[in-house]
Amino acid sequence: MKRVLSHICVILSLVTLTFLVLNQFNPSIFGKVFFHIELLIYVIAVLLLSIAVIMRGTRKSANRHERENPSAAQIARGK
Repeated sequence: MKRVLSHICVILSLVTLTFLVLNQFNPSIFGKVFFHIELLIYVIAVLLLSIAVIMRGTRKSANRHERENPSAAQIARGK
């Protein structure tokens, strides 16, 4: 569930950033400048958090796989 939610956050962040760019061409999409700054900070934070969660999950998965299936090199070294 975490991976799906993280990917959804990344996608929605990119969509929101696209709307912010579109707002530069058509200012009536969003309202005040404060809202833009707040939304931009939020989107960047969510994007970074989502990427960190995805990377951590991939790393943990790789470490778990390595523990469960040691390679021939590790067996030869006696680990």
